[in-house]
Amino acid sequence: MFGKKHLFIGITLWAIGSGTLRLSGQSATNLVKNEEEPAAERETLTPREKQFNERRLALIKRRRQAISGHVADDNASRLLAKLPSGEVKLDNRDQRSLTQSLLEALDVPISSQLLVFSGSASQGTKVNPKNPRAIYFNDEVYIGVVPGGLLEMIGVDAKIGGVLYTFQGVGTGRAPTTTGGAECARCHSRPQSGYAQGFFVRSVIPNDSGMMVGAELLGFEGHERPLGRRFGGWFVTSAHPDIFGRSGLVAETDAANSRRIMGYRSIQPGQLYDPKMHLGETSDILVHLLHEHQIGFHNHVARVLMSAEDDGLENGQRVMPTHQRDVDDLVEYMLFRREAALPENGIVGNPQFIADFSRNRHAAKSGAALKDLELTTRLLKHRCSYMIYTRPWAEMPPKVKSEVYAKLHAALFGNDVSGRHLPREEKRQIIQILRDTLPDLPADWK
Repeated sequence: MFGKKHLFIGITLWAIGSGTLRLSGQSATNLVKNEEEPAAERETLTPREKQFNERRLALIKRRRQAISGHVADDNASRLLAKLPSGEVKLDNRDQRSLTQSLLEALDVPISSQLLVFSGSASQGTKVNPKNPRAIYFNDEVYIGVVPGGLLEMIGVDAKIGGVLYTFQGVGTGRAPTTTGGAECARCHSRPQSGYAQGFFVRSVIPNDSGMMVGAELLGFEGHERPLGRRFGGWFVTSAHPDIFGRSGLVAETDAANSRRIMGYRSIQPGQLYDPKMHLGETSDILVHLLHEHQIGFHNHVARVLMSAEDDGLENGQRVMPTHQRDVDDLVEYMLFRREAALPENGIVGNPQFIADFSRNRHAAKSGAALKDLELTTRLLKHRCSYMIYTRPWAEMPPKVKSEVYAKLHAALFGNDVSGRHLPREEKRQIIQILRDTLPDLPADWK
């Protein structure tokens, strides 16, 4: 499970190393180019940069020590705690049965299925265009399954971020066990999540065996990435096949050099594998877009929590003096300030997924809800993230939540830059929805 790099359920998780810290003359978005660069060939760090790295590593180490003593309390761990007593029973006849019963127990719809065929992972020898990995998710839990490989799951804890579980004893007929825990922070902690436990989604171009031979540097995860450069290494299904970006692309490489690209070809979902090998047959465009929105939200929240805990390691000097900026970025993200434009004709989502997605909509007295979809020019009709209803948000430390609410209030009631892109009527509707559906809003929202 652990090593220099891994891919969990289609989410690339890189181990912390010198390549993830500040390198002389390089920005954070370019660090991926240097993950494999020998230390002797890197530019010499200045004394200030060395000190920065040392302090940041000390902060990360302290964070990991805190995590090691934390008992995870996410929706996934709550389910797992009920297995030994038999309060919850999973069908463990085989991997498929276990996956289906796990989805049912966690209220994760089969229609949320995404398919990824990039094999640049710990299970890379099993993931390729002929054997794609499936991902299923709801607002708080993410499940991945590789046919003939492992069944994995990520929950989201309000204090530490993502928590990874790998199922053992699959197909034994008995209640499965899981491995994973705090030690997985080695692979989950990245700049995207402020070095707290988070998620990492990439767009890559694999060859026929699933090995990554090209990647897009798209910056941080979320709904801000341009669609035309997304989805490399993923299958995408939709009524509008002209908006798939890099989906379905496979690199044709030199037989003598597997990394030398000779050309590209496009493969369609189900062309090289049996569509019935997974529980569903779709990898819907709307599911992809909402999945990336949620991943970006989790990472933004994790960054805010991480910087809020930085109380100084050397004479009170903060290691990551970015907390207010992290709060500002989270609110801008929640309000879709830089949302990537949808195609000219919009998108058409899978009707079954739309119905499943809307099951837990929190409707205001007017009937409007943050989960109302728009899909012609943007994802949501009321541009405020529905992730505000999740347990990780509800259980956010009160001091941090009050800071976020204050910024959100300034954006919706005032003229703060975070909300200037929203028309006055849309702001009014968002405010009313939040007033009617969020019980913990501060008094100044009433």
